[in-house]
Amino acid sequence: MVEYQGSSKIYFGKLLQMKILVLGSSNTFYIRSYLDYFYNISGVEIAFINTNLDCYFVSDGYKIYNYCSNDSYKTGKVGRVKSFVKTCAKFFRVDDSKFQRVFMEYLNNKSKLNKIDDIDCFINAFKPDLAFLFWGTTLRFEARFLKERTIPTVLSVNTYPITFDSEYKPTKRDREYFSSFSGLIFSSHRMKEFFISNGLLNKEQRFIVNPDFIETEQKFESTIVEKNTAIKKVIFLGNVDFQHRQADDVRGEILALAGRGVEVWIQSTRANNSVDGHENLKGFAPFNYEQIRRGELNRFIKDNFNAVLYCYNSSGSLREELSITTRFSLSESAGVPVLMKKNKFLAIEEEFKNKTAFILYDDINELDLNVSIPLTVNSNMRERKMLLENFVKSFR
Repeated sequence: MVEYQGSSKIYFGKLLQMKILVLGSSNTFYIRSYLDYFYNISGVEIAFINTNLDCYFVSDGYKIYNYCSNDSYKTGKVGRVKSFVKTCAKFFRVDDSKFQRVFMEYLNNKSKLNKIDDIDCFINAFKPDLAFLFWGTTLRFEARFLKERTIPTVLSVNTYPITFDSEYKPTKRDREYFSSFSGLIFSSHRMKEFFISNGLLNKEQRFIVNPDFIETEQKFESTIVEKNTAIKKVIFLGNVDFQHRQADDVRGEILALAGRGVEVWIQSTRANNSVDGHENLKGFAPFNYEQIRRGELNRFIKDNFNAVLYCYNSSGSLREELSITTRFSLSESAGVPVLMKKNKFLAIEEEFKNKTAFILYDDINELDLNVSIPLTVNSNMRERKMLLENFVKSFR
């Protein structure tokens, strides 16, 4: 295993053509950002396999194969069974359990197997030089499929483990999966060390540490400003479907802040009415990917809030120690402090120590609402993009 130490130089002008096949779920902002980024690299042609079994995705810029057909969105027998299983798992408080994960994977793979000939035709027509896959252990079917066809593969791990277990031991199945890729991208140095110490890499793999990013047109310049920040108004950017998964049920943190006189803004959906009614709880209309890409969310955060609340409802897990998540990346370029529990989200604390201003607390009920912090906005996103580009091109 070799950590890739590529040049930080960006390549301009005409390049040898490289074809990158991107695989992942179209409902994640990260995969949409990667598609936009790869599409705009000179000399690179992309195609996309949308692995989401519920959402149909279209683009005028590149070819797409959707697992889901346009007229079967969230319908069909398998879809109904999956919905029933999720509802039961939540009711019996076994969501994110091993049983649920294995059973859901079985259902998903059953659907994918029916499409294997079409997938084969799509890949053979495109003839990729590299396959780029996104997210954890959710693409076992695709990884095995690509390995059988000897296509070089790079996985952006992003999140591992995908559960919120307080303790997690890598399995033999995990080792076989991760060691099957030509290259890996880790979201943090903590994740890299965990993979090395647990034998999740093989000696022939190349890897980099490069947190995923959500590209936006509106960014704020690097600044370091000492300022007094009275925490009066915060925004939470995470999932507010509190009934769907225990780890996302952050009503405790939200209501604790609201009860101390802080105005807390969350996405307005029918799923979060369980916290409606508090005078300090406010709602905002969810931003779609295109709005985020244009920088509208960045501007909304910058103009209206003292801080971004980052939290999960858990006592701590490897996932939170090792990973960088969407709800953090959505605020990365906005230029406001991030409010979060101390010594819990260690990868975020360490990877963005000198790039993001943090307001850390032990107990949100004892948080000093009048704090003096260096407001640091010094994102290294440009360097991360350079490293990513050079890494994928090294497989050409």
